[in-house]
Amino acid sequence: QLTSLDVSGATALTHLICHYNHLTNLEVSNNTALTSLGCSSNHLTTLDVSNNTALNNLECHYNQLTTLDVRNGNNTNITTFTCTNNPNLTCINVDNAAWSTANWTNSWVIDPHYFSEQCP
Repeated sequence: QLTSLDVSGATALTHLICHYNHLTNLEVSNNTALTSLGCSSNHLTTLDVSNNTALNNLECHYNQLTTLDVRNGNNTNITTFTCTNNPNLTCINVDNAAWSTANWTNSWVIDPHYFSEQCP
């Protein structure tokens, strides 16, 4: 029943699974070795994984996201990207909007959001 989780001191952390909590704050900005992040079914409104350059798995569905920043310079390495059921999320910050649109638009991946290199 966590509401806040700061793992920034665990810089060697590679996998973090924190599904089904009550998280409103998740701090992973110092976790550059992080390859897999599962934070679905929480109450997150903001998620920033822009410093997580090793990331290849991101599952952030069933939250209350309004802001998602995935601009980490290595979006092409992300093989699992699941971000459905975030009804207030309209724009996702990515490295390359055209690439993300071509590769991450399966209906099970995201809701009808749009990708941008600079969301408003």
